[in-house]
Amino acid sequence: MPSSARPVPSPTRRSPLVRYARTVDAAFTTIVRSGRVAGTLVNAGNVERYTRMGVRVVMTSFFPWIQAGAKDLMDRAAAGARN
Repeated sequence: MPSSARPVPSPTRRSPLVRYARTVDAAFTTIVRSGRVAGTLVNAGNVERYTRMGVRVVMTSFFPWIQAGAKDLMDRAAAGARN
């Protein structure tokens, strides 16, 4: 089976990904509780989570915003052409 067809395993409590996420969350908590400014890279799917944790500096790529806006515009144009 090609590697692209393999199912992605879901993270378990012991997986490195879960341990990494917990470590990052603990670091943000420590930084915020100490009164310092925490910052991280975000996307539309996780920005609220991090800002709720107290992260005050965020950076993201603008490409997903452009893609979402272009798709919305094209969808609206197609809907208007059907009517």
